Amino acid sequence: MPFARKSRLSELIFQEVSNFVKKHNAPFLNGILTLYDIELSKDLKQATIFFSVLGESDDRDSAQAALEGARPAIRNYLKGRLRLRFIPRILFRYDSTSENASRIATLLNQIEKEKQ
Repeated sequence: MPFARKSRLSELIFQEVSNFVKKHNAPFLNGILTLYDIELSKDLKQATIFFSVLGESDDRDSAQAALEGARPAIRNYLKGRLRLRFIPRILFRYDSTSENASRIATLLNQIEKEKQ
């Protein structure tokens, strides 16, 4: 039963944070920001949200700064939207998995072309 609660809570927090980011899309974000996963700690006191940015490394840095700056506002938003005794601390982590996958695909395509 605790696993089901944690899973539901993770999904709910992720959905609400995504809604907040969509509503308050910062105009200074040049890249395309994607929130794609959440990890909730066992004690439910910390939520780590993973994001990626399609664009340059400067876009990634500005997105990280924007998300970090918005953490208090996001937490207040969650307080108003969720009926929880304790709102978890929100952390944002950049994940380069999509960039790595794209680079690997490019390398594989180059190898395939060289074979021909």
